Amino acid sequence: MPDAGSCVQALHFSTHDQRGGAAIAAHRIHQGLRSLGVASRMVVAKRSGNDPDVAAVQGPPGPLPVRFWRRLDRERLDRGLRAYARTQSPIRGLFTDDRVPGPDRLSETLPAAEVYHAHWVAGLLDYRRLFARLPAGTPFVWTLHDMNPFTGGCHYALGCERYLERCGACPQLGSRNENDITGRGHRRKTSALRRLLPETTRIVAPSRWLAGDARRSALLARFETLTIPNPLDTDIFQPRDRATAREVFGLPQTARIVLFVADSLSDHRKGMDLLQSAVAGLPAEAGVTLAAVGGSKGGMDGECIALGRIDNPRIFSFALSAADVFVLPTRADNLPNVILEAMACGVPVVSFDVGGVPDMVRPGVTGLLAPPEDVAALRQAILTLLEDDALRAHMTAECRRVAVTEYAMEIAARRYLAVYEELMEASARLRPAPSRHSGA
Repeated sequence: MPDAGSCVQALHFSTHDQRGGAAIAAHRIHQGLRSLGVASRMVVAKRSGNDPDVAAVQGPPGPLPVRFWRRLDRERLDRGLRAYARTQSPIRGLFTDDRVPGPDRLSETLPAAEVYHAHWVAGLLDYRRLFARLPAGTPFVWTLHDMNPFTGGCHYALGCERYLERCGACPQLGSRNENDITGRGHRRKTSALRRLLPETTRIVAPSRWLAGDARRSALLARFETLTIPNPLDTDIFQPRDRATAREVFGLPQTARIVLFVADSLSDHRKGMDLLQSAVAGLPAEAGVTLAAVGGSKGGMDGECIALGRIDNPRIFSFALSAADVFVLPTRADNLPNVILEAMACGVPVVSFDVGGVPDMVRPGVTGLLAPPEDVAALRQAILTLLEDDALRAHMTAECRRVAVTEYAMEIAARRYLAVYEELMEASARLRPAPSRHSGA
């Protein structure tokens, strides 16, 4: 007998299918739903995987006038942000627009579905044009992967709370103008989102932190917000034999290995400067061996073993399993996939008490937390885990247990399916009843 999900047709919107944490999370949700029998498909701007149920919306370049129009439109959008190059904060993070340049292929060729499900959609989804295209009462789910859907353009507010009322005079841009690009962007989003009905719209946040901010925001406060953690495949991410893993990567068998991901070195939010300071103060007698996954060594002075980029998840599970401790020095984050992946491999995590990190890293259970940006506390947490074999062994078992019982793909998929079914029922109730004509 087919699963109840087999009657549901869902279409996901995501800028990418595999590139970046948000894309990976979105694709895992899609895979989990398909395993339940949901007819789940994804539409992306840039396809890099080989999933036959993922299609790129980007078509042929089009005739010269269309390409020219798109180029001018993109230049116009980019120029708005470049205007703040001299005033912007040195810690400014990613900003994106709620519009797409040129023709909106997604809205123009929107495939039919019973439920539409948006994820990280910068550069793919044009708010005004897509929401105008959707019939009123269409079931719509939006999984937030950062703050951008409820701000005027930033993806992390970094302490600013202007999104609670309206954006403008953006501190990250060094702007004092209430009508700057963030103020205008916020107004456009406000207008576009009015087309969505609260009865048939659900906002999903993977972390309690992001859910709380979404509920307080001016843009999303009228919609119900749920918390459904991002899932992962606990069969792919599982504890591997440590000796084998260390041999594969050329890591010393008896070393105390601290693993970290060394991407986005210039991104202030990622906190690599904090990890550099914490590591620099580790005593030599601690015998710590650093290992970095990514395109560099994370700017670490001294000895650090670079494992290089690892895109294959199974191979990455071996890299994680080779470590005694995994460290994520983030200043702000939603629900980082890499923490879940480390936990599923039985590796305790050290991080800062920020964003959605505490949902996963539970002090004394799955890892240790330091106060935000407290380098000394981060260093001590690393040392505490490395020096206490019994505590680390306890956490290894708990990490795996929590990952399997709370973050397995089927758990999230069933919760999303329940949301889909609820919205479909609400949509059916909103449809006008068929007219009755009396017979002769």
